[in-house]
Amino acid sequence: MTRDKQIVNMRDVSSHLKTMGAIHHNVFSELVLLMKLFFVVPVSSATAERSFSAMTLHVHKNHLNCVDDSAVIKDFVACDDVRMDIFGNNG
Repeated sequence: MTRDKQIVNMRDVSSHLKTMGAIHHNVFSELVLLMKLFFVVPVSSATAERSFSAMTLHVHKNHLNCVDDSAVIKDFVACDDVRMDIFGNNG
């Protein structure tokens, strides 16, 4: 990357750091470490979040499969006279 090109995103910064010599790497070693962390941490936490979400969805599906829909509907209607008038007694 030449000095004429502007650095506009993290990929440009990474490419520029790769072209620098060993002397510059010593000077910017903290920046290089920060860049490595920047590229790794979001991916690893996103993967964990996706795994957790998938596991939670699976657990909820298992619980819903055990629910008797007709019993839930009957309980819902029986809770209120207005509901009973609207939905009637389907028992």
